[in-house]
Amino acid sequence: MDAHVHGVYDNISETYKAVLQLIGTGWNKNQLILITSALAVNDDESNELDRQQAIRQKSLLETVFPLRNYSQNYFSGLSDDHKAMLLPYQADLEAGRVVLVVSASGTL
Repeated sequence: MDAHVHGVYDNISETYKAVLQLIGTGWNKNQLILITSALAVNDDESNELDRQQAIRQKSLLETVFPLRNYSQNYFSGLSDDHKAMLLPYQADLEAGRVVLVVSASGTL
């Protein structure tokens, strides 16, 4: 298996920074897979400028990178190796966090 979980992130800004760091180290955007049940902009952003930045980052993440919507159907359709890789992160996914997977082949 050529995929591994790079990290789990609570919000769009953290996810966006991690993606940019990986691209800066040579990973291709098609090799970065975001899995989440909800890529949401929180209403409790500290101010309107932060909220607008989060909305722009969300738009970029959704349109540029492979985004997988986590659900039980999605999970059940994965290979056994990928299920085993994501199983420790299932509670994070169900809580709406973003799991960032790096895959050399770009598949998951």
